[in-house]
Amino acid sequence: MTKKPLERILNDRKQFLEDSVRELSLYDLQVQSDPGNARAYYCRAGVKGKLGDFEGAFEDYERAVELSEADAKKKAFLEFREIAEESQQSSRPDRVSQQQASVLGRLILAFQNTPMQMNRLGKKAFLDLKNRRRRPGMTQFQSDMSNASRVTYYFAVQSAIFSALQQALFALAFNDDEEESEKERYYNIANGMLNTFLNGTGMIGVAASTLISVGRKVYKESAKEGQFPGPNYEDAANEMLNFSPPIDIKLSKLRQAGLTWKYEGYKHDEANWGIDDPAYKSAAYVISGLTNVPLDRLISKSENVRSAIEDEQQTWKRVSLLLGWRDYQLNSTEERKEYVTSQKEAKKKYREKMKNKGKRQYMPKNLMTPEKLKEEKLENQRIKYKKLNQSEQVKKLDSLGLTKKQIKSLKYEKDRVAKLIELMNK
Repeated sequence: MTKKPLERILNDRKQFLEDSVRELSLYDLQVQSDPGNARAYYCRAGVKGKLGDFEGAFEDYERAVELSEADAKKKAFLEFREIAEESQQSSRPDRVSQQQASVLGRLILAFQNTPMQMNRLGKKAFLDLKNRRRRPGMTQFQSDMSNASRVTYYFAVQSAIFSALQQALFALAFNDDEEESEKERYYNIANGMLNTFLNGTGMIGVAASTLISVGRKVYKESAKEGQFPGPNYEDAANEMLNFSPPIDIKLSKLRQAGLTWKYEGYKHDEANWGIDDPAYKSAAYVISGLTNVPLDRLISKSENVRSAIEDEQQTWKRVSLLLGWRDYQLNSTEERKEYVTSQKEAKKKYREKMKNKGKRQYMPKNLMTPEKLKEEKLENQRIKYKKLNQSEQVKKLDSLGLTKKQIKSLKYEKDRVAKLIELMNK
């Protein structure tokens, strides 16, 4: 009686060992073929434990834990990437609509992937809210609130953030722009939000957005009727190019090259191919428009860096310039008026020079009174000091004995020039 149970126990033990060895060899093959498989290490550790190889089991358990942490991090990153590609710019074929993938879509819907994905996500959340679908792991109320917040975010909040940053609204807290100009900036934000929504609906939305832009431009130009030089309705026609961003970019760069030379070409003779010569900027726009080589961006960045490292530049402007904003976007109304006034005299001299080019003039000198001599001297000094940039004016004031506090109080160029003349004529 005792022999049969003992024999049965030995047979069962033998069968257990054979099964365990077979199972161990199976997991050994899995580990060899896929060393990063945490589950294979975990199962092999269990088999080794059953066989009494506790040291080997402990090593496999440790390896399984390490791989589990790495797998968890990898999975978290993949989930983050999936969410980012779902809600932001993505070139994945499954994230691009049929309209975008078509030949016409490449011309019309270029750079519109993000607004289109935002609209798709907002529409999906709206339908989930309408049909009262529950999100995994949430109650009905939590699902409804989550869908409502997603609708608000994708249809309004996200585009409002982008438009506000584009308009550099934070600068309003630091300058004294007129109330009308401030309202215009808020209006531009609302218009940017509308354009983002329309562009995200496809080709028909882009067409509607373009027509709205043309209508706004016509209305804005019509307000100039009866004024000099009058409305410029051809600018409204240029708005039609917004229908195709790639074509618009190329033509805009070529047009910008011409405008740069038209309004800044008078600086060429004085700059004489120096670093401030506008000829470089015009040529960069042409090259960029024809070949897509971003030389205009390189020149723009160099100008921003030069402005940012000026001694008397305000900190918030310095940071903004390094982040990509331009001087004219950050300057106050008073600073812009001062810049325009300082350039008028140079433009006037340039026009006179071009008008009298090639002509011989015989003009007898008028007798100069002491008052006129004094006025001419002051005017020459004013022109001389206006030619200096801000850092050079600051160094000159410092050499004349002004403290840093006194120099900092001279916020505008006209104040610095007047102080230099005053100190030099003492």
